[in-house]
Amino acid sequence: MRLTRIYTPQNLAKEEEFILSGEGANHLLKSMRLGVGDKFVTFDGSGAEYLSQVESIEKKASLRASILKRTFPQCELSVYVRICLACVKGERFDWAVEKLTELGVSEIVPIVSRYTQVEGLSAHKLERCRRLIIEAAQQCGRVKLPSIEPSLSFQEALLSYSNRGGKIILFQPHNPPFTPDPSVLEYTIFIGPEGGFSEEELSLAAELCQFWGLGECVLRVETAALVAMAKFI
Repeated sequence: MRLTRIYTPQNLAKEEEFILSGEGANHLLKSMRLGVGDKFVTFDGSGAEYLSQVESIEKKASLRASILKRTFPQCELSVYVRICLACVKGERFDWAVEKLTELGVSEIVPIVSRYTQVEGLSAHKLERCRRLIIEAAQQCGRVKLPSIEPSLSFQEALLSYSNRGGKIILFQPHNPPFTPDPSVLEYTIFIGPEGGFSEEELSLAAELCQFWGLGECVLRVETAALVAMAKFI
């Protein structure tokens, strides 16, 4: 039986024991009904994973655990992939964040362009996305958490990330299909809204981006993001 995985923000590299509280402890104690002597796995986002054992149950739904073994699973992609994703309404952005995490994305940047449906993510929505990232990483076995940044305009994101090295990709219909270059260690990928980018935005992008395609059909924002990310697996 696979052991429950829990994320903790505390650095466990030099620890023999640690206290786990909050949502993680609540999940282990109330949902999974772990008791003294039971084992679970935790990770701190550093790339390591820790086989742990419950030593005692403390007050206020927290527990003290000992670290039995530290390992370094090779489950992360060798390439850094940053997805600059057009903001969309409802739960579609949440779904994209969850699935991109499962596929190995390194960073998610919500972007606002001329034809996006919403004007960026609220602070509440951003915090929700961070929780979804933790939950997805716990479930899928990742040992590093992708970051999600506050919303940027398309122009801000384009100018910012074009100065950081790697390749900048923008997907447009009727362009050759994209295949990653294995020698490139960092990609920044722009996924626009269903309405596409404006002529002014494309003109700016043409100076800084490579244009590639994901097929002839017009994909939804979240579908295009997953298709692009899957190219790196």
